[in-house]
Amino acid sequence: MKKLVLSVLLLSSFLQQLYSESRVNLDTINNRVIKLFKQESYLDCYNLAKDLYSLSKDANDTILVFNSLYYMGFSNQRMGNMEKAIDYNMRAYEVSQSLQRLDLQSSILNNIGNVYMVNDEDSVAAVYFEKSISIENQLIKIGGGDSRRSQLAARLGIVSTAYMKLGRCEEAISAAEEGLRIDKEIGRPNKIAIRLNQLGDVYMACGSLQDAIQCEREAYSYFEKAGSKYGMSIVLHSLGKMYEQDSNIDSALFYFHKSLECAEIIDNKLLIQEISKSLYNIYKDINPRLAIDYYEQYVNIKDSIFNEKNQKMLNDFQVRYSTREKDLEIELYKRDNQYHENVLRLTMLLIFLLIITIILLIRNGLSRKRRNAVLLELNNIKNRSISVLSHDLKNPVIAQKMVLNHLYENYDEISDDDMKMYIAALTDSVNSLEELLINMLEWTKFEMKRMEYKPINFDIRDICFNEVVPLFNTIAQKKQITIRECDVKLDSYIVYSDLRMISAVLRNLISNALKFSSDGKEVVICFVDLDDKIKVVVKDCGVGIPEDKVKLLLSGKSFTTLGTKGEQGSGIGMDLINKMLHQCNSELNIKSVVGEGSEFSFELKKINDDKCNCC
Repeated sequence: MKKLVLSVLLLSSFLQQLYSESRVNLDTINNRVIKLFKQESYLDCYNLAKDLYSLSKDANDTILVFNSLYYMGFSNQRMGNMEKAIDYNMRAYEVSQSLQRLDLQSSILNNIGNVYMVNDEDSVAAVYFEKSISIENQLIKIGGGDSRRSQLAARLGIVSTAYMKLGRCEEAISAAEEGLRIDKEIGRPNKIAIRLNQLGDVYMACGSLQDAIQCEREAYSYFEKAGSKYGMSIVLHSLGKMYEQDSNIDSALFYFHKSLECAEIIDNKLLIQEISKSLYNIYKDINPRLAIDYYEQYVNIKDSIFNEKNQKMLNDFQVRYSTREKDLEIELYKRDNQYHENVLRLTMLLIFLLIITIILLIRNGLSRKRRNAVLLELNNIKNRSISVLSHDLKNPVIAQKMVLNHLYENYDEISDDDMKMYIAALTDSVNSLEELLINMLEWTKFEMKRMEYKPINFDIRDICFNEVVPLFNTIAQKKQITIRECDVKLDSYIVYSDLRMISAVLRNLISNALKFSSDGKEVVICFVDLDDKIKVVVKDCGVGIPEDKVKLLLSGKSFTTLGTKGEQGSGIGMDLINKMLHQCNSELNIKSVVGEGSEFSFELKKINDDKCNCC
């Protein structure tokens, strides 16, 4: 008996130790997530929070499940990925309800209010902020201390912004000033900076311009000392708007551009979107060409942040939240029953579909299966084409329509110099459309197996510099980018491959290199002798590609990214490159360093001079 008791005690001690070690590990990860968020490393924060979510679920730690969802939502919100932000916030709110934790409910209600405000639904946002404030006041009454007072100050600051946008100036000023007073009493510099920025924006909206500028300058000194690029960008953008309101255009442009630099460093899409809109509003009267660039960038980012799906998610949540006052146990019971019913229905449906599938295979044989595969492939091609045509063609067409309407309505008032700038801007936009349409046609032909591989002997250097590079001379000149060849010369540049496909590959690689290079840089094209092959290299000194994106490109997946001037891409160009090189018995290699540039290369079969019959 004593041995049994001793064994039980030893086992209990061992299990407690395991639990303790596991808990310490989870807490360490959680602390790291919070630290990454405070450092504005939002992508790293999101990725680590995903790991924390999985581990917390396995450990059945509901609090950390909430924390991971909270920071997954908040990080995506800061990065401008609103679809993910909405999803994670909804899930976090449901967890807070199940825990019956008022403090957690307050935090997530505040986040949800932020999402609504970003979507310009300020009256709905204000309701969520006010609910959060009410909860914070309840918590303070039962002894929340400075941490809860700090949370209340944050809620007052954000609701002041909503009131301001709704034109409720007295309420906005009162809330912002009270939030600042609380944070000054507590004495936390980073929070004081945020409150000062919010109060400055409220003062500006309510007509107290000098008070507003004073608040923003004081806020900037706090953010600069803390090294917060996010905070600096927000304050600089606010100062730009204030000087614009004061008709000091030079100062406004200075602050807008400085704000954009900070936003681009942390890749905050929401900030870049708002700053691009502000720059468009100024440049449309003084530099129409730049105005179009910033307008396209604004529209592109706005489209990527909020779409109909996101709006539906918000509406769905509003309905769900409005009916959440019912008894939680009943809700969970119903949900459990519904789950089992759905599983049963799904199982029966799968069985039925399986039976039908077997019958169809028996009746129709493999020929039917092959026809279906062809139809599916064609349908996928159609869907991809429609996606590109509906999204990537829309934004430049909108911009062109805007310019043409402006020209039509103000024709008699437009000077010759402005007219030239408008025409140049329209030309650039049309050229971009032409490039997209060419790639679309070639990609469609390729997908439909109508582009056959027809190899011949040809001079790769001649094709590159005499046929492909001249297509981009105008674009290169506008961005002051030099396209040059490496100093190393080869004895022969004759290769054996499909001329049309390789020309298309070079065209897209050079186009991308120019698109993602800043003004004044260079694009270098090299040819390297590898005995039986020639390696073709296109190098740029551009923005570079993150490692995870490089892996996506090399795996055959594509993505859309804006160029240094807001140039739009569909992702089809890179997909076309991979497919054509594969057809030519080659493959794309990518080396890239973020902030320094990228190197794209591929290899082609070399033909010696004595075997060449191309001349």
